[in-house]
This record gives sequence, C-alpha cells and structure tokens, in this order.
Amino acid sequence: FEATEEMLAYLMNRAQGASRKLLGPRAVVGVPSGITNVEIRAVEAGLQMLGKLEKDFHGEGNPITIGVGVNTGPVMAGYVVTHERVELSILGDTVNVASRLEGLARPNRLLIGPQTCEAVKERFALRSLGPLEIRGRTETVQVHEVVRM
Repeated sequence: FEATEEMLAYLMNRAQGASRKLLGPRAVVGVPSGITNVEIRAVEAGLQMLGKLEKDFHGEGNPITIGVGVNTGPVMAGYVVTHERVELSILGDTVNVASRLEGLARPNRLLIGPQTCEAVKERFALRSLGPLEIRGRTETVQVHEVVRM
C-alpha cells in the first residue's frame, strides 16, 4: 500500500541507503560500506516506523499489527533481466533471516539478529529471546527484541 513506499523511502534516507528493494511488504536497504552506524540508523528508523504507524492508525477500528526485522550482513545483489523487465534481486542468509525476524516480530515489535545486536547493544534496551530456529537454516539464530520505551 502507499505507506509502504513512504516508509521505505524514509528508511532508506534514514540509513543513507544506496539501493532499495520492495519484496512484497518487506524492504531491503543496501548501504555503501563507507557509511557508519548503519545498524543504529536502521533500528531507529524501524522504531520510528512502528511509532508512526501506531499513531496514524490508532483508533481507526483496525489496529495495525506489523513486525520489523533488522539483520546485518553480506548479501548477493544483482540484476535479473527478462524480456519484460529488469529487476534488482537481493539474496542470501542475511536477507532470509531478516525476513523471518519480521514475521516473528508481530504484533508491533522490532527483532534484530546477532550482528545488529552487537552493533546497537550500548544504544538500545534489548531483551534476549534466545536462540531461535529460523526456517531455511540449519543453525539457530540468537534473536533480541528492541524494547520500546
């Protein structure tokens, strides 16, 4: 829906992202390697998204229930070209884990992966959810929830 495009643009600008990709209701933001505090910016943007959506849709009879998953790490990015279109595709374990975290984060929570946790643990209150099984992986992932104040 329209808010997805607005939120994606906001998130990309907040994280100083160089590329963005909508994957259904999900967004992947690519950030150049020279940008610092990427994880902090992503978590801040996610918290602001949750707050804005809750504020904008509060009392409308349809409570908003979304989840935000933030995971940091290497990805494979490239263009898939067909006769009909050219599309940026982003693949890898980092993307898969972020997608699974987003699904687990409902309602209205923000979950982060281990590399993101390491980068933001001094900045945000976190609650460990322990090692969780993530579909598509053989190893568990240490997951934390960013505690909203």
